[in-house]
Amino acid sequence: DEMGNNRNGSRQRIATICSSREISETEVYDKAKKLLEIYRDVCWETSEYANLVREDLAYEYGYASSDLDTALLYLENFAPDEQKEKFAAKIRALFSVKWMVEIVDSAIIKVREFPLNGELYAHLLSMYYLGKFQYTEAEMMEELNLERSSYYRRKKEAVIVFGLAIWGGSIDDLRQIMLGNEPKQMTFDGMAQRYQKV
Repeated sequence: DEMGNNRNGSRQRIATICSSREISETEVYDKAKKLLEIYRDVCWETSEYANLVREDLAYEYGYASSDLDTALLYLENFAPDEQKEKFAAKIRALFSVKWMVEIVDSAIIKVREFPLNGELYAHLLSMYYLGKFQYTEAEMMEELNLERSSYYRRKKEAVIVFGLAIWGGSIDDLRQIMLGNEPKQMTFDGMAQRYQKV
């Protein structure tokens, strides 16, 4: 609807970032959705998760850099049409649960920074995909106070923005975030400008 698009230019902003990065919106959506769909299976259903939550937040990163690179490379190159169970199993094999949580958490923080609807997107993704409790679509619409059509539109936008937070920069950017060194250019506003200059 026209009004919805005037009220927020999220669709346009997303399209601009995708075209400036030469990223296929469909592909980033498919990959992000697949990753979000397995998060609960990988994280909540493992006994390590309980320990992880209790761990001191000032955890020292003891990752071997090459292991992290292998995992990130896999994340970069996986085919979104892979079966969910196979994909979840590969993630479990390549990632410690902690990595999976770190990557998704850092992406959600970026989603929250998205200039339009960022807070809504982060809230929607956290409720629908990441929390231990699985909400129904009806509960989601009520909680977020959205009409059905707006809800589905926002949910799709949220998934794409989440995908851009992970795949919108280089693997090295993502690794730096995981190791706690935030690359300056990974902000959403910077992302579109940075690649228009190139």
